Parts: sequence; C-alpha cells; structure tokens
Amino acid sequence: MKKGSFIIALLFSLAGSTYAQTDLKAAFEKGTQNFNNDPVAEVQTMADNLRFVGGEDGAVRTKAQTAQIATRLNAGKHQTQITDLNIRQSGTLGVATGVRNQSLNLPNGMVMTWKDAFTYIFEWKNNNWVITDLHHTKIDYQTGEEAAVRQVIDTETKAYHEANLAVWGSNWATTPYIERQDEKLRKMANTPYLKGQALQKGYEEFGKTHKPTGLSSVVSDYESHVMGNMAWATFTQEDRKADGTVAQKQRTLRILERINGQWKIVMTSLTGF
Repeated sequence: MKKGSFIIALLFSLAGSTYAQTDLKAAFEKGTQNFNNDPVAEVQTMADNLRFVGGEDGAVRTKAQTAQIATRLNAGKHQTQITDLNIRQSGTLGVATGVRNQSLNLPNGMVMTWKDAFTYIFEWKNNNWVITDLHHTKIDYQTGEEAAVRQVIDTETKAYHEANLAVWGSNWATTPYIERQDEKLRKMANTPYLKGQALQKGYEEFGKTHKPTGLSSVVSDYESHVMGNMAWATFTQEDRKADGTVAQKQRTLRILERINGQWKIVMTSLTGF
C-alpha cells in the first residue's frame, strides 16, 4: 500500500462576513470539526485550482486527486487535532501554520497515524475564506504495514517487561536465521550475539528465571520501512523505573519478516548509550 493513499490535508470550509484575523481563526477551527465529520464535503469547499503537497512524497495533487484521498478516509473512524496553531492575515490573504496529528481507525483494528507540520494559504472569495494551497512536511507517519510492524515491536517489548513469555515468544519467528546482537549476552553465553537454535535455546533458559522488570519503555527517534515481506525499524528506547529515572538507554535495530501474513521479529541489535 502506498503511503500517499491515506495522506490528506485538513480541508476547511471557511465562512465569515469580514476577513478579520479572528474570523479566519474561527473559520479554521470550524473547518477542522467539519473535516472530521465529512472530509469529502470539505474538499469541495476548496479552490478549484487547489494544490496539495503531500508530506510523504512531496507530490503535488489537484483538487480532484485530493478528493479521491479524502474518500478513502471514510473507510474508518478518523480524528484530527491541531497544535502550535499560528494564523496571519493581511487583506484578502491568510496563512495558517501548525502541527497536525491525525488518526484513522480501520474496521480490522489497524490504527494509522500521521503527524506533520502544515502551511495553508487562504484567499477571501465571495465573502468566504477559501484554501488555495496546502503543504505538509512529514514529522512521523505510521500507516498500514508500518503500523502493524510498530505494534509487534511494542507488544514484544511490553511482554518482556511483564515476563509474559508466551506473548513475548509469539512475536519472534522460529526460523533458523533469527539473531540477537546484545553485549549483555556476554554474561549469559560469553558472546555478543546468538542466532538460530542457539538463540532459541538461550531464550528458553532465560525464560525459566525471568521475572517482571518493573520498567516501562519510552521510544523516540523511531523510523521504519517496509519492502514486500521484509521490514526494519530503528529507534531509541529508554527503560524507566516507576519514579521516572532511566534504568537503561539503547539504540535498537529490529528486522521483521512477514510469515503466513503475520509480522515476526527475525533480528534485533542493541547498542547501549
């Protein structure tokens, strides 16, 4: 699935009797609500020569192409929130900038999210503020398979901290080429890595004594890519105690393979800070 399939700007129907800045802000907020209720209808309020620059690929889309993307949002329940909003207006022109956080919950339980910086340009036409240009700059997108990959990683990590060995193991593949690279393995196996049957046996022995850690993980600088049946993700993970202090901090690489339709971890590499 192409990332651009679900990426859409907030499209606002803007109305007011004057073009004072306060009216532009009120119209912007009303448009956000209207977009959440009916994105396709909001597209139709845009200028006929609309230009939408998508944050995922930088492609320039027409009003008709933007409307097609909006139609796909109706496949599930979606919600948009705006932060860091800044609105400027001079005469018949207006500009809004900020950060957009959008989520889409699909019927199959998959959740897709987008976070990007935006710039919207408005023109006062026929007693209404009308959007003529939309520009998104990607901050973080979790769409389709990327969201599924992230869910596996988060579930496996949480199960490890809770010592839920069944769930922890179910997120790993059982293929002969699984591998773990971790300096902490030196204490257990006198080697910085284990793979294949040696790793499976190591996990079995570890599970006999593993107890809940009492830690929770905070992930930052996360990035993932999917190509066919393979995916990889990199991120920084802090494991924190109940009082918020950091017990350990690591840079992590995870490689996953889609096996029988399910994403499974086949390799992890950990580098301590």
